[in-house]
Amino acid sequence: MGIGVEFSHHERGPSQSEISLRYTDAMTMADYTMTYRLVVKEVAVRHKVYATFKPKPHAGHTGSGMHVHLSLFRGSTNVYYDGKKPYHLSDEARAFIAGLMRHAPETMLVTNQWIKLV
Repeated sequence: MGIGVEFSHHERGPSQSEISLRYTDAMTMADYTMTYRLVVKEVAVRHKVYATFKPKPHAGHTGSGMHVHLSLFRGSTNVYYDGKKPYHLSDEARAFIAGLMRHAPETMLVTNQWIKLV
């Protein structure tokens, strides 16, 4: 499908896997992420199983929910890194994290809209 994969491996829980998509620009990555989710779910349906991206789909087992790695570069410089700051997080990184936390409820309306009780 043209979506680059950085790596994939089995996680500790039953039927749990991790697939890391290769980074790209934000808009392309958004398209790849939504395409990936839809394709995984459609392939699962064809095999009469259910795919979920919830972090803990099975009580008492480890999960492998969909998580996202975020980075920001200016040229080849990692904007989130500052070796002089606590935890090496730049002011831009701290502001970005604060924005994620502030807008998490609205963001989850888009990113976590599939709910299926089994």
